[in-house]
Amino acid sequence: MNDVKILTVLNDQKIGACKVLLQMTVGTYLSLAKPILDKNEYQRRRVKDSKSVYSLLRDDLKTGCTIPSIVLAYRSNNRLADFSEDTIKNDIGKIINAENLIILDGLQRTYCLIDVDNELSDNKDEHDRYLKNALVIECYVGIDKIGILYRMLTLNTGQTKMSLRHQIEILYSNFKNNNLNNIRFYTQVEAKTKVSATEFQFKDAIDCFYSYIERDPNGIERGDVLDNITNIENLSEENRKKDLFEELIDSYSYFLAKLNSIDPSWKCQEENSEEKGKDFIHLFNRSIPLSAFGASVGELKDAKIINNICDIKVLINRFNASDSVYNDILNELIKVLSEIKGEASKIGKEQRWFYLYFFKALFLLLNDRNRCSKDFVIKAYQRYKAF
Repeated sequence: MNDVKILTVLNDQKIGACKVLLQMTVGTYLSLAKPILDKNEYQRRRVKDSKSVYSLLRDDLKTGCTIPSIVLAYRSNNRLADFSEDTIKNDIGKIINAENLIILDGLQRTYCLIDVDNELSDNKDEHDRYLKNALVIECYVGIDKIGILYRMLTLNTGQTKMSLRHQIEILYSNFKNNNLNNIRFYTQVEAKTKVSATEFQFKDAIDCFYSYIERDPNGIERGDVLDNITNIENLSEENRKKDLFEELIDSYSYFLAKLNSIDPSWKCQEENSEEKGKDFIHLFNRSIPLSAFGASVGELKDAKIINNICDIKVLINRFNASDSVYNDILNELIKVLSEIKGEASKIGKEQRWFYLYFFKALFLLLNDRNRCSKDFVIKAYQRYKAF
C-alpha cells in the first residue's frame, strides 16, 4: 500500500462522513477489489452482456486511459466524530483493507480492470505497465449504514442499478455469520429448523427491515429512485444514535420471547389444520409475519403511536393473557390464515397484508390497555377483508 496517496479529505455534511480522495495504482486497487468480490457474496456479479458493453473500455484501459473515480465505503462501527484528517492519514493502511471495504460505484469498471489484468498476464512488460497505471478512488470513512445506503442509491442510477433490498443485504451481510447481541442469523443453505425466539433466517430479517423502510409488508420494489432516496432520508436522523436494523430484529425477538413466556408448551390442537402440532415459532418466525411486523412498526411510527422502534417493546411487554386466552388468540389466528389460504390466489401476499393488520390491531390495543382477547384478531381480519 506504499503507493496510496491521499489527495484530499472532504467532510460530507449530508451523510456525516469524510470523503477521502485517493490515488493508487491499478495493481494496488486490484489487490483490494478481488477479495471484495470473492468474499462478499452480496456484492453484485457481472451484469448480463456487460462483456460486450464494456469491450471498448477494456481496450482503452490497455492504453492507459483514465476512468471516472471508483467509489468505496469503509465499513466501521466508528462514526465521523472518531475521524479527522490526521487520523485518516495515520490509519490509511487500516482503512484501505479489503476486509473493511465495499464497492458503492464502479463495479462494472472493476470487472473490466480485472479482465484486462487477465488478458495481459502472458505479456510481462505490458502487464507491468498496466498495473502501474494510476486510478483515482473515492472512499467514504466514518459513514453509518443508512449513509452508505443513501450514497448507493444516489450513485447507482445508471444502466445497472441495484435494488434497494440488495443494497440492504450488502450492508448487513456482516451479521450473517455473527451474532447480534443474543440473536443468531443463519442462511437458507443451512436448512436449519427454527427452534427458538433468537434464531432467524438472514433473508427473513432483511425482509423485515426492507418492509420497515418501505412501510409495505410486501416490500414492493419501487422503480423511481427518488422514492427510495426520500425513504432513506427520512431514516437518516432516526439512525444517528442507533442501528435501526438491530433494534427492529431485537424487538421482534422480544415479541417471540413474550409469547414463549405466556405458554412455552403451546401447540396447535386443531384436528383439521395443517398447523396441528406446530408451536408459535412456526407461526411467527418466518418471512411473512416478519415483513408485516416491520411495516406495522413503520406505520405506527408515522402515526406517532410510537416515537421510535424501541417503544414497541413497551407495548409488547403489556401483552398479558391467561393460557386459555392465549390459546384462543392463536387458534383464531390459525383459523383466519386457513380461510385466507382457501380464498386467496396469491396466498403469501394476502397473508402479509393480514399480518400487517394483526400487528397493528394488537399494538393499538396494547397502547390503550394491557389485556386482550381474540377479538383483536377478528377485527384485524375484518379490516383485511375491507381492504
